[in-house]
Amino acid sequence: MMTSRRTICLLLCGLLGAVLCSLARSADWPQWRGPQRSGTSTETGWNTDWRKKPPTLLWEKTVGDGVSLPVVVDGKVYVFGLIDGSKDEIRCLALADGKTLWRRTVDTIARKRDNQVRGTISTPTARNGRLFTYHRTHELRCSSMADGSLLWKVNLLKRYGLCSSKRKQSLHPPSVLGSGCSGQSLSQGSRG
Repeated sequence: MMTSRRTICLLLCGLLGAVLCSLARSADWPQWRGPQRSGTSTETGWNTDWRKKPPTLLWEKTVGDGVSLPVVVDGKVYVFGLIDGSKDEIRCLALADGKTLWRRTVDTIARKRDNQVRGTISTPTARNGRLFTYHRTHELRCSSMADGSLLWKVNLLKRYGLCSSKRKQSLHPPSVLGSGCSGQSLSQGSRG
């Protein structure tokens, strides 16, 4: 059985969960590359020698296809992947045990051309109780982190002409969200 990138990402998520659960004070990882989008953590006390002391795997899950990474907020893990070949799935898991708390699906474009990745292409962003996801259909969706219900959606290509190249870009929600996060306000010049 071939190990996919998605499985590796989830194993890393489980390892990240183990480390986060073991620390007295843990920071959230609410978006691509972390709290400051720098790819670094300000936490201390990390085990840096996994050969001598490997982390304990708390749990693992199989989720849909894609290259999006999990985000961690308030003891919950949010994952985003393609399932059944035509649906994007947003799933909320308990960090402590991997239990699925809720899941929502959205019809999407699943075709693979040339060297494109089959599946989701962006990492969700969590902010102020809302989860933002960007889909191959050029749709930016805002959902409630509590239950996954849709709060609003906007097609960036149709409404603003964003992301109009032939490639399906890996646009992470913070790069298009304005400060108000209302779905109406987008940053000037934020093209993918």
